[in-house]
Amino acid sequence: MLVFIKKNYNKEYRREFVEECFGRYLKFCGENASELPGEAKGKNDKPYFPSRPDVRFSLSHSDNYAILAMGETEIGCDIEKIRDINYKPIANRWFFGGEIEAADSVENYFSVWTKKEAYLKLTADGLSGIRKFDVTGPLEFEGKPVVLTSVDFIPGFKGAIAAEAQEIVFEDVD
Repeated sequence: MLVFIKKNYNKEYRREFVEECFGRYLKFCGENASELPGEAKGKNDKPYFPSRPDVRFSLSHSDNYAILAMGETEIGCDIEKIRDINYKPIANRWFFGGEIEAADSVENYFSVWTKKEAYLKLTADGLSGIRKFDVTGPLEFEGKPVVLTSVDFIPGFKGAIAAEAQEIVFEDVD
């Protein structure tokens, strides 16, 4: 799986960003870069390429950063700028089980939140399922274990990738 990180992301250029990542992903897989296939929306507006079911992706952006994960299995990703918010009432309302204890600071709150969002994007269940799972314990999707990988190397941001266990390669996009 390739995970692309872009600083100075502008959502008006979303298609160009996805196209660049798609080309890089194909090269990573040993294929020649090709034109970006048409996109469609699935369950809860999860984007996919109908003509390339072997390529799955998830895109998230916050403030001026974007993260795009691309691979051959279902993927979810999320990134959030750490903000000074009153996180405890939000955690008490939306978090479940061990997540409430894990969210003991604003940074840890965003760590839990991005893991929940990434898992929800993987499953395409939407926010209605947010209290049906606990990211501090084992998770599955379609009978396969899901690994949640933290993205903690961007100062002032928290992020997460949800996918089946696999190698993750991070790349910067200028």
